[in-house]
Amino acid sequence: MLQLLGRVPGRAFNATLLAFALLFMLLPPHLSFSTEPQKLTQEELQWIEDHPVIRLAPDPTFHPFEFFDDTGSFQGIAADYMKLLEGKLGLRFEPAQLKDWLEVISQIKDSRVDMISAVMKTAERSEFLNFTEPYLKYPYVIVSRQDAQQVVDLHQLKGKKLAVVNKYAIHEFLERDHPELTLVPVADFNEGLRGVSFGKYDAFVANLASLSYFIDKEGITNLRVIGESGYFINLSIVVRKNMPELIPILNKGLAMVSDKERSAIFNKWIKLAEPPRQWWQLSREQLMVLFGMLAAMIMLGVLAWNYQLRKTVAHRTHALDVNIERLNKAESISHLGSWEWNIVTNELHWSDEIYRIFGVPPQEFAATYEGFVKYIHPDDRAKVQQAVDNALANKKPYGVEHRIIRDDGIERTVYEMGEIELDAQGTPLRMLGTVHDLTEQKHLERQLHHSRKMEALGTLIGGIAHDFNNKMGGITGNIYLARKEAAALPRLSERLKTAEALSFEVSAVIKQLITFTQREHIEKEVINLNPCIEEALASYRHEVPARITLHADLPERTFMISGDDLQLQQAIIKIVDNAVDAVADIPHPMIQVSCDLFEADEAFSNSHTDLNGKRFAHLEIKDNGSGIPAENMEHIFEPFFTTKNAIKGQGLGLSVAYGMIQNHHGTVEINSSPGIGTSVHVYLPLLEKA
Repeated sequence: MLQLLGRVPGRAFNATLLAFALLFMLLPPHLSFSTEPQKLTQEELQWIEDHPVIRLAPDPTFHPFEFFDDTGSFQGIAADYMKLLEGKLGLRFEPAQLKDWLEVISQIKDSRVDMISAVMKTAERSEFLNFTEPYLKYPYVIVSRQDAQQVVDLHQLKGKKLAVVNKYAIHEFLERDHPELTLVPVADFNEGLRGVSFGKYDAFVANLASLSYFIDKEGITNLRVIGESGYFINLSIVVRKNMPELIPILNKGLAMVSDKERSAIFNKWIKLAEPPRQWWQLSREQLMVLFGMLAAMIMLGVLAWNYQLRKTVAHRTHALDVNIERLNKAESISHLGSWEWNIVTNELHWSDEIYRIFGVPPQEFAATYEGFVKYIHPDDRAKVQQAVDNALANKKPYGVEHRIIRDDGIERTVYEMGEIELDAQGTPLRMLGTVHDLTEQKHLERQLHHSRKMEALGTLIGGIAHDFNNKMGGITGNIYLARKEAAALPRLSERLKTAEALSFEVSAVIKQLITFTQREHIEKEVINLNPCIEEALASYRHEVPARITLHADLPERTFMISGDDLQLQQAIIKIVDNAVDAVADIPHPMIQVSCDLFEADEAFSNSHTDLNGKRFAHLEIKDNGSGIPAENMEHIFEPFFTTKNAIKGQGLGLSVAYGMIQNHHGTVEINSSPGIGTSVHVYLPLLEKA
């Protein structure tokens, strides 16, 4: 039996342990349920009838809560509660004696057992267990050797070997909340206590009830409680995740347990002191205990004050954390991060947003000025260094726009600002500043510039094209009449025939220009994109040389869009035709056409503000040709821009296709790697379902 107050062998008892023992009298370790007991519903009674036997797997060494005695009988506080619940609910719990706690957890995860009778709730366990309301509560305390100093805060144990029972709740709590502590998992309470007793570990953290039981049972005399942990063990009954119906039944059963029954169980396993005699009847040892109790009361007052102080600090810390979180959110929204550089120690501190901009985890960044310089684009390093040097020399703020190259190879453009802090003698101490990610802004600026350029070209070309179209009509008409009159002159007739053919080719080019400039004059209807793609490829396939593989991978699903079927087919053919030219001179040429669903994320939407909606049909036309040089990428959609010779084309195909896709409120993007190939990505907005 556990003895907290009363006779204790030898000198093992000490005033500090007594102080914590008083918690059992001041704060009852059995929890009362706030709600009145409720009757079981018909559904719950039926469930019990269908599941009369519940496989129970207690922790075999969790004294005095649950354990197996030498005869293999299930014993402890939780065992007595289970007996009460059997009588009140009509269930039968069948205990299984397993090897240790880890095997208990393993078996309930695998649904080989149904329930554990005394478990502390943690985030990790909640993933595979359902918990009842807690019905037992005890404090976690810190035990060390007699010569150890008193501990007020767990941070004082930094650098010490702190034993905890492996995979118990306190193990998870300390790992989560105190990463600075050196935790040593042990198999059970005996290993932890003996390890501390023999100097293997510096301290052991566990619940007071179990500690007192094992210290008493093993007769360990050189240990004492040196402080509180700030944690309490709140024990619940747990059920495997796929048996949730049992939880409300158990909660109702626990609510049926009376205070008298709870007290009887508590008194059975935790023996409190006998009523004290008059002080003059006490022995010297008992007087020492009495003074220890007085000291404990004082200590409890100090602990209460400590608790209130820590609560206040926690409240203010929480408020500070909320403000920091809001600041981080604001930085993330604005893509603006802050930094601080200690010039004396060369230590550099970044806010979370700068780490996001630079794409580097905090633990992988060398927090120095040199570590920052490594990410600056080599062509911009001299410019940035000059700005910093001038700021230090003139003791004035600076601002500089430059590029960075992240570890994943992505290039971003940022605007960096910095301001110097000086000491009393005017010597620079530190720099404070910001980094603003301009990448998306620069992308939008380029898009706007391109749109204005294309609009201006369209206006200019449109006027010329209409004028030429009218004149070409007259030219072709006159050539036709001249051919009829010159029928008797074969050589002249043949020359006029050639001139007529050339004029028709010029007219075709002019019609493409008119198509490029008149993007709004189409009749739109609801069409399914996949058949449109198939028809375009079928009509064009005879134009593809036999040595070129043209493969289409189209899903069975439908992609309903609003548009002109024929114009979309023309756009697809022009893009495929461009790919055919790109692979014409390489061995094993291949063109792949695919279509799938694309759901826009925040980054895509921010960089394509002209597009509406979130769901798009994504058409990709990919070739393994020679690729497009980087210097040509920004001109790729301009009319008359081509890298082909004059015989192969006029440079209108992609520009006309681009205009047609824009006319359908979509967009075209090109990714190309010289020597590897080119991928053309077409995004068309899907119609929302009615």
